Amino acid sequence: MSALKIGNVLRAGLMAWALFMDLNLRSGNNYVNLGESLTGTSGAVALAALACLLALSWADERLPKAGLRVRLAALFLGVWQVIAVSVANTNDLNQPFLSSSQMLKAAVLALGMASLFELLFRLLEAGLDGRLDVRIQRDGALRRAYRAHTLPFCMAVVLLCWLPHLAVSYPASMNSDTQSQLDQILGLLPWSKHHPTLLAFFLLGTTRLGHALGSGNAGLFAYVLAQAVFAAAVIGYSQWIMRRLCAPVWLRALSLALCAFAPVYCDNITVILKDVPYSYAMLLMLCEMVRQRFLEKEGDGFSAGFVLRMTLSAFLMLRMRPNGAMVWIPICAALFLGTRGRKRRAAIAAVAALPFLLGAGFDAAFDARFHPQAASLGEALSLPFQQTARFVSEYASEVTDEERAAIDGVLVYDELAKRYQPELSDPVKAMYRKTATPRDWLAYGRAWASQMIRHPGCCLSATIIQNALLFDVSTYNLAIFTGTGLSTQEEEALDIHRSGTQTRLERMESNLRQAALALPFALQLNTLGFYCAVLLGAFAIACSRKVRGMLTILLPQMLTMAVILCGPCIEHQDRYGFPVIYLMPLALAALSCALRRTQRD
Repeated sequence: MSALKIGNVLRAGLMAWALFMDLNLRSGNNYVNLGESLTGTSGAVALAALACLLALSWADERLPKAGLRVRLAALFLGVWQVIAVSVANTNDLNQPFLSSSQMLKAAVLALGMASLFELLFRLLEAGLDGRLDVRIQRDGALRRAYRAHTLPFCMAVVLLCWLPHLAVSYPASMNSDTQSQLDQILGLLPWSKHHPTLLAFFLLGTTRLGHALGSGNAGLFAYVLAQAVFAAAVIGYSQWIMRRLCAPVWLRALSLALCAFAPVYCDNITVILKDVPYSYAMLLMLCEMVRQRFLEKEGDGFSAGFVLRMTLSAFLMLRMRPNGAMVWIPICAALFLGTRGRKRRAAIAAVAALPFLLGAGFDAAFDARFHPQAASLGEALSLPFQQTARFVSEYASEVTDEERAAIDGVLVYDELAKRYQPELSDPVKAMYRKTATPRDWLAYGRAWASQMIRHPGCCLSATIIQNALLFDVSTYNLAIFTGTGLSTQEEEALDIHRSGTQTRLERMESNLRQAALALPFALQLNTLGFYCAVLLGAFAIACSRKVRGMLTILLPQMLTMAVILCGPCIEHQDRYGFPVIYLMPLALAALSCALRRTQRD
């Protein structure tokens, strides 16, 4: 037997074992025999090992070899699965190190999952570079309509599939952030910039529309319907670009099916939530970036449509989420540096500046009309606050009087240890003192840096544990909104009514959703962790194959992941990752085009 076949046998065994690995401790002395974690699963592991061996043997003949960067990405994801399991079981990172058998099991899990991810990345590359694709022989009426009118065809398909969800959730669903903005409109809360003022402006318009029509339901539904039409139009536009890129058939078909049926799409389009228009605005921005990079001639100037669409997307991004600037500014810098010609660079500079100018004008008008309270600076500091809270909870005895005073100038020190939740920073952020001065901030920064230097592992653990689901491909992490999310008093004030029939239909929809998510791979296709893993693999493939232009195309999703790491939480808050999910099909289509061009060159 050759060394390659022996290696495949070992890797297949690791992959199969990893799929059934259990890191839970079951004995009093914390030493668990490896065999105990496989009780009742020996036959399943054997079948999985055989399937993995056949897959590896087939891959050696038909799939591209994995480069070093791809292998490193796969190994990183394998290690992350150990982290995710440990956090899920213990809310800590110590589970793999509690005993020698635990360390051995963690190594098996990491290496086995790394081998599985490497195989998946090789399969992804083959699916993108043209080696693997679906061949459609029949040229039916639907296919002809798709080719002739891609944008309206895909837009109509998506809207048609969304109609049942729109009807069941009528007039709308919402989360607590949107509820508090409606309370501001009703006068129950003071106006504030804590949530996007543009969304508040839209909600104010919907309530006035509902009052004019004599139906609060109609007012809210008008917003949801406009949101759905905008999202479907952007999806249709992205499908048109994917067709012009000659993206693989499997990718176009799968992405359209996901947009139409996947809960992460169709169950969120009915929600009044700032992250929904923000994410589709970012998809519109990526459409323009891909179109200019792969479909337009470099010598041509930028069209008025490009400037208009980029300005619209950036305005929505910047006004719906303040941290949209963390994505928009680096994107503009990358486009400016990657553009040749004085006129084209001037156009990019104008596109970069115009949304900020429009946003400043909108804010000035809104402030003059409603005089909203300023947003708290503490909202942007989830990461250091969470690290400080963990340090205080673990090393309170090492906190000096000077550090305690510095922390207490910005956060209520005595409450940090009690309020610290490893997966959520909101309870700690609530301890922020709005009276903190620049001098207090400077003292806090010195205390935070000192603690980071003394115990970097503690601060790093706080961030990793809070974001353990970022690359976790197997944990259910969807947030589903049902009902209006409003109290009876708020519904009466807004003239909103829902029937008992709708409540029963929502329960039926929930049962159907759970049944659909039980299908093979359905959970992964609706989970942020899976898309982040695919993004990491796509980035590694682009670097390994030295594909030109792809780093800028993947930059919006990479920056979104960085924003998530600095955010308040990720557990049951997949909305922060909508841009990673919604941009993925078009990003992979661009990578497919770039890989094929690289092969031809």
